[in-house]
Amino acid sequence: MLRPALLLLLLLGSLSSSLFAAEAPPGAAACVIRHQQELLLVQDRISDRYSLSGGYIDGGETPAQAALRELFEETGLHGRITGELGRWQRATVFACQTLTPIRAQRGSGFVSLLQAPNLGGEILNARLIEATRLPHDQRRFPTQLDWITPRLAQVPESEVQWVSDFSREGSALHRAELPLIQRLQQWLGPNASWLEVGNLLGSAAFQLALLPFLLPLLGWPRLRNLLFAMVLLTLLVQLLKEGIAWPRPFHLDPMLAQRSAQGFGMPSGHTASTLLFWGLLLGALPTLKAWQGMGLALLLAALAGLARVWLGVHFISDVAAGLGLGALLLALRSPLAALAQRQAPWVLLLLASALAGWLTQSSALAGLAMFTLGLVSGNLLQLERHPAPALHATLLALAGGLLIAGALFVLPVLTDSSLLILAGKGLLYGCLGFWLSAALWWLLSFINTGSGPRSSPPR
Repeated sequence: MLRPALLLLLLLGSLSSSLFAAEAPPGAAACVIRHQQELLLVQDRISDRYSLSGGYIDGGETPAQAALRELFEETGLHGRITGELGRWQRATVFACQTLTPIRAQRGSGFVSLLQAPNLGGEILNARLIEATRLPHDQRRFPTQLDWITPRLAQVPESEVQWVSDFSREGSALHRAELPLIQRLQQWLGPNASWLEVGNLLGSAAFQLALLPFLLPLLGWPRLRNLLFAMVLLTLLVQLLKEGIAWPRPFHLDPMLAQRSAQGFGMPSGHTASTLLFWGLLLGALPTLKAWQGMGLALLLAALAGLARVWLGVHFISDVAAGLGLGALLLALRSPLAALAQRQAPWVLLLLASALAGWLTQSSALAGLAMFTLGLVSGNLLQLERHPAPALHATLLALAGGLLIAGALFVLPVLTDSSLLILAGKGLLYGCLGFWLSAALWWLLSFINTGSGPRSSPPR
């Protein structure tokens, strides 16, 4: 007698949960823009993959309002809703039509983003492309385009203005620099691997990867000084980028892009960080005179700047500004080292990064704030941070760094939720800062003594 009743309860529960899920309000909205058989797709910087223009619905918005707002923020295009195509997962998908012609590059299909409020933000580029021509590994939501294909007939066609590039929308300075970048790329060719090395020198990921090997050489006090200078430089670069808001070369001519890059262009962070990072390192070597170390750092920074221009992600003026900023902080290395030894300047850096990230909604600044939070909180712990055996320190620091780097790499594969990816990356950046400033030293002390660290004043 109990089995039929139990089955009935399970059936009713399954039915009610299905009805509840179907009646749940949408959490996101998207616009389908079509020209002939091509769709307007945007490439976001979090996953580096393409999807429809769309996003989360803000409080007080209708799904239709959210879809049109996201379209404008991501592409700079104003549109109108012509119909509702239905629900795809938690998003309401609308048939939309642009109110003005889409400016697209002839041949590549890339769409101008120069009028987009989010230029330099969450969207790397936008393009018109047939769904069948977009590989599955470049789709942010693999089934989204398959769901849309049979509904394309319900989407009105939007007008397109085909142009050779978008240079007319740029400044006079940038228009003058574009032919120089084009000639430089033609002269050097697409396979200049030595410039890839130059680009690597200014990469934050590469510089962080070197820290385990620098730890035995520099010791914690000098490594902390280096981290303070680099965090300050990153904060200044991001603030200048957001404040000046100059486009990158591939924003004016997408065919120049040999690599994607997020954010605005002025100044070149790679160039500035190469000069400061390697200037501080080479200047600390006893085998080199000060002027020799600075000269080598300047050559490396020039190589990094040339690489960024060759890749089409920076103008020559961006590189010049980056060199100036890096040189300024390098000249102030002594007072910066004195500040790094106190806790208050670190707290100020943390507050400035967090406030700037909140005001600009920049994920780069938010990540910097989390990394600094990890460093500051770790520094507060009373641990002995004496020089450790080189092999132990290098291997342990490298193991922790690789673990965190692996998690950062895997995170976008595990979920397609932007919020979860951003939150996860922020947490991992904080863990990296805490690992360098505290957890690493606790483990080293435990390995060396077998009884854990002894208390001492913070260093």
